[in-house]
Amino acid sequence: MDHKSSTTVYDLVHQAGGPTFVASQLRISSSTVHAWMREGRIPSAQRRLQLMQLAQKVKEFLK
Repeated sequence: MDHKSSTTVYDLVHQAGGPTFVASQLRISSSTVHAWMREGRIPSAQRRLQLMQLAQKVKEFLK
């Protein structure tokens, strides 16, 4: 994995609870989430927004 190019997606997924939790919450496969992390991008603008919202909810919950 080229961690340098995928830092943003990698960090966002982990802030949102990790790949398995993200996949279950967005009702997609964990392999899709892992592909985002590996590629360093999320192709769908809708999925990017959903992931950002999920990360924010998790952050607020953990306060």
